[in-house]
Amino acid sequence: MSFILIGLIAFLLGVSVTAWFLFGNRMRMGIPAHASIDDDFTTLDKFWATLCIGDARVELIDDASARGGKFARTVVNQAADDQLALAQIDDYIYRPMADFAWTPPLTLETRMRFSSNQGPGTVGLFLWNNPMGLGAELADVRPMKWIGMYRASPTSDFSALGEKTGLRATVLNGSWFNLFALFMPLFPKPPVYEKPLDGLKDWTEWHTFHIEWRAHQIVITIDGDTMIDAHERIKGPLGLVIWYDNNQPHTGNNKLDLCYDPVTEPAYLDIDYLTIQRGE
Repeated sequence: MSFILIGLIAFLLGVSVTAWFLFGNRMRMGIPAHASIDDDFTTLDKFWATLCIGDARVELIDDASARGGKFARTVVNQAADDQLALAQIDDYIYRPMADFAWTPPLTLETRMRFSSNQGPGTVGLFLWNNPMGLGAELADVRPMKWIGMYRASPTSDFSALGEKTGLRATVLNGSWFNLFALFMPLFPKPPVYEKPLDGLKDWTEWHTFHIEWRAHQIVITIDGDTMIDAHERIKGPLGLVIWYDNNQPHTGNNKLDLCYDPVTEPAYLDIDYLTIQRGE
């Protein structure tokens, strides 16, 4: 058990130091603290940073049915099972966590569709704290917290986090104790609220996704139907990420493995518009 703990600490330190050298001395980007966002993605403007790895792109596509005449697409075109491909839009990657933009109360609304009802890798939209992620610094290592919607391929395994694969609306409110659940099953798993979405709708069609994030409650609706009503306190600040990648994470068996799903045809997530209104 002690060797596992030492290994975990060493892993976290290694990730944080590496991220600091890669990103810590770059210019801070992303959105400033502001009251709201109302973006129809006619351009990728000052709100957003983009990150593309491998054969993946963030594209703006003309479409007369979109609110502004265009929509944004995060697409992985193809990838082998030994290489990462990632297309991401976010507002935080060059910011320390203390400067993330979003705290409650707020409402988020967007219109999304997927390339298929099932597909490779992971894809979704999160308000989250980017723990141990790209651009994170040593002071940013935190237990995971997120609010949003994601899909993981059936070959993934999130069991140590209490999450499952497939398409889900989800809220996760981790603590330091829960962080060790990845490697030590005696530690409690984080509070997880989720609603399986597979089969409820045709996700290749446009659907309206809405988050109401209050001080002690988070409500997620899709097309006006309530999917999650979680009485949890997530203080923030959180950042926003929209992504598609071919990651195939495994958190079972008291270890964290990162594998990759092969992608043989374009797999994507489309975003028509996105609004965030900060409450009083």
